[in-house]
Amino acid sequence: SKAQRSFAATLDQFRFEFIGSQTEKESSIVGAFQEFAKIVEEIEAQRDVMLDSAQARLLTPLERFRKEGIQGTKEFKKTFDRQSEKYLATMDRCLALSSKKKPNVLSDADSQMDQEKTAFRAAAMEYVKVLLDVQERKKFEFVEPLLGFMQDQMTFYHHSYVTFQHASSFLNQLQVNILNLREVWNKGKEFTDSLMEVSSFSRGQIAQALFFM
Repeated sequence: SKAQRSFAATLDQFRFEFIGSQTEKESSIVGAFQEFAKIVEEIEAQRDVMLDSAQARLLTPLERFRKEGIQGTKEFKKTFDRQSEKYLATMDRCLALSSKKKPNVLSDADSQMDQEKTAFRAAAMEYVKVLLDVQERKKFEFVEPLLGFMQDQMTFYHHSYVTFQHASSFLNQLQVNILNLREVWNKGKEFTDSLMEVSSFSRGQIAQALFFM
């Protein structure tokens, strides 16, 4: 991400200022920031690969299925609705005919009724077929892209793990160096504090002696 790369750049550009020459352990502390930056950059590069593949393996297939599969049923539904209306309208007209009508009129009405019934059944069967087709396809065309994306994520996290494994020796040694530097600082602080106490005590004794002289 942009934030992670900005963080890596900040780490890479960070510099410690030291008084005097650096010890070997202090040098490892200085170089740690650049090493941290490399780790973050390598992980972000792998993240880019994962996100780039998401378009091809996840978003594009799902969008294609939505357009070709789900939205494709709308045209069949329109045809089915249109044939339903025509069939019902024809049925209403036939039922409204009087039995006293001429035989040829009744025969024509029956023929038209049969035609509309046939067209209605064909539209209904086609619409049901398309719905069942989408119902079955979504079991794999919807889930498979998600599975692919999850596998890409697994690959990304595996690469991240391997990156940290490669850096583990450096990180472990850095931890040891930090503990050693902290120990050196603690001992130095204790020694300095003891000197300050001795110095303060001595000045007090001298002042007291001078007061009673």
